[in-house]
Amino acid sequence: MIRYIIRMPANLNPRLKVVVIDDKPENLLAFGAALKSLDCDLQKFSSGKEALVYLKSNEVALVLLDVQMPEMDGFEVAQRIRAEHGNAAPPIIFITALSPSPDFINKAYDCGAADFITKPVDSRILTAKVKVFLDLFVTRTKLAETILHAGEQKFRSLSESVPAIVFITDTRANTMYLNKYWYEYTGNTPGDLSLDAWIKAIHPDDLQKVNETWSAAEKSKTKWVCEYRLRRHDGVYHWHLGTSIPEKEIGNDFYWVGTVTDINDQKKIQTEVAESVKVLDQMFSESHSFMAILSYPELRFLKSNAKHKLLLRKNNFIGKTLLEVEPELESQGIVELLNEVASTGNPFVGTEVPIYYAATNSEPEKTSYLDFTYRPLEGADGKVYAILAQGYDVTEILAASTLDMAWHSVEKESDFKPTLVFEKEALEKYGL
Repeated sequence: MIRYIIRMPANLNPRLKVVVIDDKPENLLAFGAALKSLDCDLQKFSSGKEALVYLKSNEVALVLLDVQMPEMDGFEVAQRIRAEHGNAAPPIIFITALSPSPDFINKAYDCGAADFITKPVDSRILTAKVKVFLDLFVTRTKLAETILHAGEQKFRSLSESVPAIVFITDTRANTMYLNKYWYEYTGNTPGDLSLDAWIKAIHPDDLQKVNETWSAAEKSKTKWVCEYRLRRHDGVYHWHLGTSIPEKEIGNDFYWVGTVTDINDQKKIQTEVAESVKVLDQMFSESHSFMAILSYPELRFLKSNAKHKLLLRKNNFIGKTLLEVEPELESQGIVELLNEVASTGNPFVGTEVPIYYAATNSEPEKTSYLDFTYRPLEGADGKVYAILAQGYDVTEILAASTLDMAWHSVEKESDFKPTLVFEKEALEKYGL
């Protein structure tokens, strides 16, 4: 018989605690509105330092963590959570304004990230992701309580009623237990605990990821979290979220108790949103106008197309604030103007606005003229989260118009006559 020593939550309050860490009060309010339907106990903190104090004495189901914060950024907060709580650390979803790069993702996973959400936050995706982790917390809590208080037999009875795959493996990845949901879902022969059964069920393209994440978790004796596709009994693959925590048996060996939950509906929503974003990104990049998106209220560059970079004569400024990129704008009232756009909700329209360019080593000084708008972008909660700058360089059009007007003025003032006049006799001479 297998005996387990399992950590139990100090408080089994049915309203599960979710910690949100973001230095912007408006973002904390937005998260509260988006997650209201889940009826969870949302604990909001404006700094990582405050949240760490709370986590020391409270069991939480999930942490939503903004990456870009002053003093202590999201990476440092996540590292502190992992260092202080070890295997009992709650899963962390990173919230980032920038599209996660491979380096960002690797760093986040090293810090203990379980998932990511990009800003502006889609309330459907946020709710779906949070619900999955809350359901997992409830399932693991019930299983842990059963194992601790009633022994293996009751654990098996409870796990058979859970609408998710429940498994137990040893440190050598030998499966010791699978509940009946595994066999019903995969169609595998009841009692088959072989590693080959897992290999055949996991999508071939996801096998390496599953193996690498499991090996890393097993080596460090930390929580395993991985999204991968699992084949259903009819041959259809569904996305699942696998989680497992090492539990120390009486003695020195570790065993892994885990769950695998279907998240296919959540993935469909993500895919639909991602496809929409992809189309919009393409339109943004290929637009004939210059376009840029600034986060609000930070006024940090989130996106910029090629024509906008050409306008600024700069390239590497995504993630920087407007005043970091163009510090001379501070004295020109641009921040006040953008604040007015955000606070009133009314776009600003500029027409034939002159922009002076100082000479550089590669470019001469010049003055260009722009037609542009600053337009507020609102989230599902009605709050302004960004400002879109869009417009055209109308210098050549304006120059052509000015030249045309000057030409007509000359015609009018000089009593204009044709410069070539053919006399009647000359026309007759040549038979014309």
